[in-house]
Amino acid sequence: MLFPPPAPRTSSAPVITPARSVAAALLCCTAGIAQRIDVSIAATRDVTLYEDATGQTTNDFGANLFVGDSVAGLARRALLAFDVVNNVPANSRIVFVQLQLTVAQAPPGATPLPVTIHRVQVAWPEGTTAASGIGDNGTQANAGDTTWLHRVFATTQWQAPGGDFEPVPSGSFTMPTLGVFALGSNDALVADVQAWLDGAPNHGWLLKTDELGVQTARRIHSRQTTLVGVSPQLQIGYVPPGNSWSRGPGCHGSNGLALHQIISGAPVRGGTTSVVVQNGITGNWTAVLLAPALAQTAVDIVPGCPYELRELWFDNLGPVMFDAQGTATYTFQVPNAASLLGFYLAMQSGSLDQAAPFSLSFSNGTLVVIG
Repeated sequence: MLFPPPAPRTSSAPVITPARSVAAALLCCTAGIAQRIDVSIAATRDVTLYEDATGQTTNDFGANLFVGDSVAGLARRALLAFDVVNNVPANSRIVFVQLQLTVAQAPPGATPLPVTIHRVQVAWPEGTTAASGIGDNGTQANAGDTTWLHRVFATTQWQAPGGDFEPVPSGSFTMPTLGVFALGSNDALVADVQAWLDGAPNHGWLLKTDELGVQTARRIHSRQTTLVGVSPQLQIGYVPPGNSWSRGPGCHGSNGLALHQIISGAPVRGGTTSVVVQNGITGNWTAVLLAPALAQTAVDIVPGCPYELRELWFDNLGPVMFDAQGTATYTFQVPNAASLLGFYLAMQSGSLDQAAPFSLSFSNGTLVVIG
């Protein structure tokens, strides 16, 4: 069993033990304003790093980016940066991140190319130099460009040739031979974007391959392309402060109804909120499980019964008995404290249901962000 057997209580304001008092006091939600907002942000800078022992080659303002190895076996890496702070409200919680690129060309006979994405550690500019043609071999760098050896040509060098970046990638993906593709959301990419929103230096990402091949490089449309709809885009899903986001269908119990968690009350400091669990089995009990975030991908506990939380804290909001209408309610007063702005919490209700598979059912999941 997920919870210790409770002393039966009818639906009412819960008794809060010291262990769960902080989480319970901070929990707040909206009625009818559950939302996730999606935005698509164009790159503000993008350049190719061309492997070059002298650090003289660039194409900062060209219409294409390159990732992979040239005919001569020289590496090509792409740098991309996006302005998160001016496109997402402060104190929001990032729940989804997807990088969308478009491959314009691949070598003859090419196969899908494994690529990793890494958070860049230091600042770099986008210069004004553009190579002729498609730019696959670059051109002579000028002052203010970015090259394999220089993050600012020709005054400031990278600590390591080819750029300074986190060695552990934030993600990996397979780049196709042609067309639009997207690097799907994961916890690391979400953490990168969240950190940038929260004030960490935003130096963007670097894309690279294992750089062990010859003639593997992909040509990718850059932000300077004149073609429509193919430039790099960062798609972000976020929950702004003062809102909540509900995800998942909830499991169907033995009564044929999906267990459903409703958030009632404005998610603002000094307000009152309720967590209402509906469609339960009268006489059974439920408890609200807590976690720091929703999982990027829900996991089915049993077929058709997804667990939405990233992880499970050992504490929960405590058991409440379903009333005659199959409803259980928790009500809280949210402290009016400035430090709570942007505080967030994920939750999902679990209920015993002896006639259901594994005697357990889950509600939809919810992420709440205090305003």
